[in-house]
Amino acid sequence: MVLAAGGVVGWTLPAKAAPALTAPPQTAPGETVEVLGTDCLGIDAAITATVSTASGQETITQVQPDPETGAWGVVFDAGSTDMTVNASCSTYNATTDYPAATIDVRQDTTINATDLGLSFPGYTGAVTAGGTLQIEATGFPAGENVTVTMYSTPIVLATPLADAQGRVVTTVIIPPDTAAGIHTIEVKGESTGLKNSRPILVQASSAGPMTTTNRTSALAERTPQLAATGTAAQILIPGAGGLLLAGGAALAFTRRRSTGLPDPGRGHK
Repeated sequence: MVLAAGGVVGWTLPAKAAPALTAPPQTAPGETVEVLGTDCLGIDAAITATVSTASGQETITQVQPDPETGAWGVVFDAGSTDMTVNASCSTYNATTDYPAATIDVRQDTTINATDLGLSFPGYTGAVTAGGTLQIEATGFPAGENVTVTMYSTPIVLATPLADAQGRVVTTVIIPPDTAAGIHTIEVKGESTGLKNSRPILVQASSAGPMTTTNRTSALAERTPQLAATGTAAQILIPGAGGLLLAGGAALAFTRRRSTGLPDPGRGHK
């Protein structure tokens, strides 16, 4: 609120804090890296993400955020040097910069029991609620029981077993009622407690197929209401040959007129 000699003349609203990026703190050369963000909302909202490497390379990607939640994600392959990710949300009348995220690129890519690998083969930046997600994890002891959980509200999606090489490959179903936005997938060894996690972007599921009930309801909405007066002979019934007039008398009358037979209700002349 701004005060002046004559009283209150206006209001000053606090600035909205810029939303943060979600990015892995470290990765290995050639690995797929995903950066997620939230709260990019507004008319004509668009994200511009720039990935800069220590060697001077720069990659610019533009994506559209989810129009309802403002969530977004970009995917790229790591190079051989550390990376910095900068992103901005632009709308028709404003631009908001996200805080930069730095990703350490490890030169030693050896995976062992203290350094679990986690990836989502086939994942391209978003998965639909009710859809499937393939999960691949490495670095567990052979035969380890592994729990796959989705957060923030913990939901166990699978409990696979690591193979002889300590590798886990499984496909899970994202619950259909999962809220749109950013969620976290975690893999955790039951006996060792070793774990790793990565964020994913979930999009709302589309409308399901039309059921018999829905089709009946939709037909009822499109069918004109019949008048409250009249007899059954006045009802029009859709048929393969066109519109048929229901009622035996009316049909019989039409048949006699078309064949030239006399009407039994009339006298012969």
